[in-house]
Amino acid sequence: MISISEINGISKQGVRENNEDYIKFYVDNNQSNLSRVIVLCDGMGGHAHGEIASKIVAESVFSTLDSKEVDFSEDDLQLALDNALIALNKANVYDDNKKMGTTLVVAVVNKKNVLVGHVGDSRCYLFDDDGIKLFRTKDHSKVAEAVEAEILTEEEAINSEYKNILTRCVIAGKTDVKIEIDRLDIKDKYRLLLCSDGVVDAIRDEELSEILVNRSINDALDLIDSKCQMKSHDNYSVIIADLKNDVYDEQSDFASSDETAIPAKENEVSSELCEEGYKLKINELYKELNYLNETHKRTIRIHSISWCLVGFVFAFLLCGAFSYFVLGRVYEVSKAERDAFYKYESCTSKMVSEMCEQKSKNDTTVLKREIKTQYELIKRQYNKERVKRNIKANEKK
Repeated sequence: MISISEINGISKQGVRENNEDYIKFYVDNNQSNLSRVIVLCDGMGGHAHGEIASKIVAESVFSTLDSKEVDFSEDDLQLALDNALIALNKANVYDDNKKMGTTLVVAVVNKKNVLVGHVGDSRCYLFDDDGIKLFRTKDHSKVAEAVEAEILTEEEAINSEYKNILTRCVIAGKTDVKIEIDRLDIKDKYRLLLCSDGVVDAIRDEELSEILVNRSINDALDLIDSKCQMKSHDNYSVIIADLKNDVYDEQSDFASSDETAIPAKENEVSSELCEEGYKLKINELYKELNYLNETHKRTIRIHSISWCLVGFVFAFLLCGAFSYFVLGRVYEVSKAERDAFYKYESCTSKMVSEMCEQKSKNDTTVLKREIKTQYELIKRQYNKERVKRNIKANEKK
């Protein structure tokens, strides 16, 4: 189960004439009784009575949510904002040209997760126990949209003259403001940080990460305070809450009792290495299969070419010998002999073509046997015609 183990915060006027920020959370002196609700508001400087708006909205949201004993839902956060708008509209009795308005960021702790809702450019961060940033809300501002569209960089957005132009805020006169909600998974020793844009003005995300590493909440707040005093041009407020997850803590205790147990992070690394090893093995097998496949294809091509050449040489010699035997007596060749020769030539050409398509030694042997058979048939036909011709010649004599 997730709970807050320690929490504290500061809200300072800075260089402004009055402090329009407001923070709300509950903790007793012994840090033994902590609420599950954290709220931070930043009254809008361009609107009248920003300090009143921030206080009204923060107190209303806190009172709506703090009375709930079961897990919070997204509807609960929207309901809290709706109630705050009603309270803000009732309090807007000042005869000013501009309506009262404020930003809002609220975090609520459930048994298995943390819900974060926000409107405007006040932020919520989540860091792990090594100070690594895991989450940050998206500002509802023109420059934030420009950064997301890759028109501006983060640094250019911070220094832009339009950085205070909001696209969404909690303002009197409206009743349909939507709160943006994120659901966060929490491990033991994670840290929530809520802050106004006065902190963002002075400290970058990377600096926040460094400030939180190996420092208690109070030490981190002191360092943030000193940096904001020197650099911030606005009111600045920040709340830091250390989170505890009993499920992960119990797993950690169980692992520590077993000498052979692998720490969580080492186990994660081992899993990654194992997965990488499998990928390497698969790549090696794939390359080997490709090599064998190419070798097999190359062998087939070489054998095909070799047998084709053998066939051509054999056919050439056979045709040459037979042509010499027949063409030497071409002047005596009868029509039947010419037909037999043409038939042999056609069969030989066909068999040579078939020989080029052979893929094994046995197939070529069969084809050679067929060629020899054809040769014997044509030879007998030739001899038969020669005998007839000799008989006719003798009869004439």
